[in-house]
Amino acid sequence: MYIIITPSPLPSPTRGEGYTFPAHIAENPHFGYDRVMRKLFIVIFFVASCMSVHSSETDGKSLLKRGKHELDKKQFQSAIGHLSAAEREFPLLGDYALLWLSDAYHETNNHGESLKTVRALLKKYPDKFTKESLQNHIDDLLSRFQNRLLGDTLFRVGCDLQRKLGPDDRIVGAIKLAIEMNLPYQKILKVLVYGCHFRATGEDGKMLPSDIEFTRIYQTGIRKVLTQICGFDKSINRVVKREAQKMDQEIKVFWE
Repeated sequence: MYIIITPSPLPSPTRGEGYTFPAHIAENPHFGYDRVMRKLFIVIFFVASCMSVHSSETDGKSLLKRGKHELDKKQFQSAIGHLSAAEREFPLLGDYALLWLSDAYHETNNHGESLKTVRALLKKYPDKFTKESLQNHIDDLLSRFQNRLLGDTLFRVGCDLQRKLGPDDRIVGAIKLAIEMNLPYQKILKVLVYGCHFRATGEDGKMLPSDIEFTRIYQTGIRKVLTQICGFDKSINRVVKREAQKMDQEIKVFWE
């Protein structure tokens, strides 16, 4: 936006009988106008700068929201474009952009870029993800589990298996990330396999309908769970499936 101001004709340098403007004004009839224009220019520049910063933040926020929406709708390529732009233009929430960007890259099998964004977060917060901080977090969770006053039942914690063992949830997601980063994942995989044996019921003595369906799928073999529920690729994750199958047999022997 441009503002054009045309000066009005200034009065004559003399005003009335016997009055004469000072010499520096009389010699420059635009003296007062120049001073006003300089001040006005400073004000306009300041306002325009503020509007530019606000506009940039607003655009970045809309890009972030749009990218997250596309990620949820599984429109991964579009999500990558908008989240990348949001991370550049809206640094205030750049951490969220990086986190969701990593998910989007992961879903397109671009594991190299996915790992790059994860490393960017780790580099940005070197003191947040230490072994000590993770151990403190684990201890805090264990103390909460032991608190009877919370009234948190085993049924509530373990039910809804199709969602909790789904490809986008924390157990399978952690296993996939560990595989990409060449980290051990066997203990997390064991949690997944134990989850397949969860049969608790609610206060009404019934399992969730979705868990009954999950049990039917599991009874055809744990490999079916890994591909149909967990979303593991049939060819890429052969080692994971063999390990899960072995763990499943060991658990069955223990319960029998």
